[in-house]
Amino acid sequence: HLIKGIPFLPQTIEEWSNDYMDAGCFQLDLIGTQYVVVCNEERLQEILKYRLPGKIERSDEVVESVDSIGATGLFSATAETWKRERKVVSAALNHSSVCDALGIFQQMVKKLIVKWKAVPIDKPINVGRDLGHMAADTIARVALDQDFDFLNDPHSQIGRDIQKITNVITGRAVSPLWYWRWPFIGQYLDGAGYARDRILKMMGEAVQKEEAKDNF
Repeated sequence: HLIKGIPFLPQTIEEWSNDYMDAGCFQLDLIGTQYVVVCNEERLQEILKYRLPGKIERSDEVVESVDSIGATGLFSATAETWKRERKVVSAALNHSSVCDALGIFQQMVKKLIVKWKAVPIDKPINVGRDLGHMAADTIARVALDQDFDFLNDPHSQIGRDIQKITNVITGRAVSPLWYWRWPFIGQYLDGAGYARDRILKMMGEAVQKEEAKDNF
């Protein structure tokens, strides 16, 4: 009852995380389901150490919501699947790869600074919206090697698709009805199916492009 709606859920959790930073975690009752939110690094490391089958696993609702939009992998994997996939992706998290990703993030932050500096001092800045747009740009650059400049062009289709997907994951995670499993129409009732199809098509084209380079 303290949350004004699903779109405000991330903002509310962030505010509560700041309030409970010293404790490191807090419990949230969301539509009858209990969640524990971790909000400092020390407590996170403690929990990750015990993320083992039968001890700490992602909830079925979270796994289902992430998998439902095609983002299967480490984000939703649990138990033995998580242990296997963690080894597979470890190469992508080596020092060189992380530095490449940080370099991209720095570029996006510089674009954000340039945009904000150009705003007149008496004009308001929608910080939350711009940070969301920057995040969408960063995801697209890392995953697809494409710069759609959603930060400066909020009408970008791919940017709207990425934002739609992230919002839908939250909504589906707390939905009492798994409507997206309904044949044919389920994925499109909340509009996520269209966004997912466009993103997967673009990712497929990016993979084909890289494979063509290797073959050449």
